Amino acid sequence: MRFIILSVLFLSVPVCAFSQDVLRKTKVIRGEECSVDVFYKDGEEVGLQRRTADGQKDVEGKLPEGKVKFIDETTGVYGEEYYKRGEKHGTSRTYFPTGELMKESYYLNGVLMTEKEFFKNGQVRFEADYSRNCDACKGGQEKGAGKIYYRNGKLKYEWNFNIEQVRGYQRAYTQEGELRFEAYYDQEGRRLNNE
Repeated sequence: MRFIILSVLFLSVPVCAFSQDVLRKTKVIRGEECSVDVFYKDGEEVGLQRRTADGQKDVEGKLPEGKVKFIDETTGVYGEEYYKRGEKHGTSRTYFPTGELMKESYYLNGVLMTEKEFFKNGQVRFEADYSRNCDACKGGQEKGAGKIYYRNGKLKYEWNFNIEQVRGYQRAYTQEGELRFEAYYDQEGRRLNNE
């Protein structure tokens, strides 16, 4: 009888009381064009990172190594990601506040390589591969190769600006799948005549 009571008491204690998880909370600073990531271990702040809209970072304290859980206090989305030498490294998963997978990304030493976003029903909304980015390409705002889909699953928009490409392209489609726009660019970002 004593064993059963202790088991029930043990099971009623929150798992986080035994956990040494690292948690990242994000807050957007309105009017300052930046966000702040605060890292906690065992409930104590261990590091802070300010990120500006143009990608600049300012770090205070020590950023963690390994798995980090996160929550965005502005939107309520949450997930997990991995860090190596103070940079995101490996797979990152973000969930809607209701628990469905919202986004899956892969980072290599702080550089976003691939990402995929989902509608709440699990259908792919957006996918991109930045691993062969053409940083010198200036045509359009897109980098790498990617696709955006309508809710009905049909392709809405696609682009490809990679280092292997002599020219990049953008294509847009109607919900019925008909091509409605197509443009080609050289690596200097000059729009070429459609061929």
